[in-house]
Amino acid sequence: MKDLIILGNGMAGMTAALYAKRANLDFDIIGKDSYDFGQIGNAILVENYPCSESKSGFDLAMSLHDQLEANDVEIKEYEVRDIFKFDDYYRIYCTDGESFEAKTIIYALGATHRELSTIDQNVPVHYCALCDGALYKDKRVAVIGGGDVAFTQAEYLSKICKEVRIIMCDRNVTASPSTFERVSKIHNVYIDYDCPVVRITKDTNGILCIWCEGVRGPIFAEGVFVSIGMIPNTSILHFVSLTENGYIPADETGVTDCPGFFAAGDVRTKRVRQSVTAASDGANAVQSVIDYLKSH
Repeated sequence: MKDLIILGNGMAGMTAALYAKRANLDFDIIGKDSYDFGQIGNAILVENYPCSESKSGFDLAMSLHDQLEANDVEIKEYEVRDIFKFDDYYRIYCTDGESFEAKTIIYALGATHRELSTIDQNVPVHYCALCDGALYKDKRVAVIGGGDVAFTQAEYLSKICKEVRIIMCDRNVTASPSTFERVSKIHNVYIDYDCPVVRITKDTNGILCIWCEGVRGPIFAEGVFVSIGMIPNTSILHFVSLTENGYIPADETGVTDCPGFFAAGDVRTKRVRQSVTAASDGANAVQSVIDYLKSH
């Protein structure tokens, strides 16, 4: 039985693994794919990670991945199916039938993209401009959302596409002021405010028609990218409290209301969801694990 199992290999999980290694804990880190770093892996540009030049989120995460390898930490590739809590340990079941046991868990399985429920079945939807933007070279695309992800995706697409429209349901821009200012000055990027999307259809010519509440006609596009928030990956948890939105109530220590179970990264309640706070969560959670093991 392990002292600790870390679930997830995003910034929170990998940082936790680095600190667990330095603390000489007997642990494993498990991820669905050792090179699938979660949301940070899809980030087009990270400009505010301390002591790091601007780079893609994948490159940032890859630097941490390489650091783990240099410290002889291997990410085990399994997909978690279920977790059961016993009196003083946890058992983790994976989809291929493999199982693991540990005294403690750091749960850092992140979040997935929130989907629009108003899209017709035959309409292709994308969530990663870096992954799929090349499909729309010299075409018109729409980005739905008003946060940093939406605006940085629009910025990236503006270099590939003929026209980019950012469609927002209101006027509440949640992107950082510097990002908003930079993107709003791009000549082929247009922002449509107060346009809550009610339906997206495709006509006989393959053109997408984005219908918005209060707008007489559709906004036309050839591709659509959705950036309207995240849903925490906590559906398999049945022994720890969750908020109404599915997040794990925990502060910077990662401590939850379930002894020996700690939350880190995008799955926990927090004000700022950034790579730097995810890394901080991972480090703090390991210290909480150490304190727990000492007292038990």
